Amino acid sequence: GGMRLMASAQSAEQLLLDTLSNTKGRGQSASTEQLDAIGKALDELEQDGGISDPILSPKILGEWELIYTSKSKFDITNPLGSRVDGSKPGLEGLFRVFDGPSDSTSTPVASSSPIQRSVTSLDSITITQDIDLSEGQRRVDNWVKIYKDSSYFRLSAAASVVPEDSTKRIVFTFDLAYLQIGWLRVPYPVPFQLLGKEASGWLDTTYLSDRLRVSKGNKGTTFVLARPGVQSS
Repeated sequence: GGMRLMASAQSAEQLLLDTLSNTKGRGQSASTEQLDAIGKALDELEQDGGISDPILSPKILGEWELIYTSKSKFDITNPLGSRVDGSKPGLEGLFRVFDGPSDSTSTPVASSSPIQRSVTSLDSITITQDIDLSEGQRRVDNWVKIYKDSSYFRLSAAASVVPEDSTKRIVFTFDLAYLQIGWLRVPYPVPFQLLGKEASGWLDTTYLSDRLRVSKGNKGTTFVLARPGVQSS
């Protein structure tokens, strides 16, 4: 049955890519039907799992482009996000700042943030994640490229893996963030070392293939990432 599963995972991948290429804002503007198709495809992929022990595979390394985040409530005043229990921030927060409020119950402050409005209206924005798990320099780097390569927001984290506990999980602690506009660098006004546990989170990869990765954050958000160029091909 392994072969059959593989074939169905491939068609689920294609369905997911096709559906996402027809939605704006990395899934934030998806219709109910589209969300349903995305959900079914994700279930199928996660059931299959793709490449086993993803954190031990070289296939997880390098640059990935964020093409979908599941909807969840986000508070713009706390851009690192908070978990359901109000504790740790995750990557969710950063990505959500740029993808806009997810529903009408968002606070008025969130929906009227001019930065958020101007950034979300830019379809040219790309959000990428770079994973390096080599000994001594394990990092997860998140880049929000606002205008080509000259303006971007970088949120970087030291990463660790404990394969004997989980071969899917990357644990990270943010330690560097800044906004780069041309030659001007604006540090992010959060002293990460003072945040302690608040600056930490984790990412579980639930599906991995040559071109697609599905990961879940510590807040329960699902991310779909593709190798650069996959979605436009």
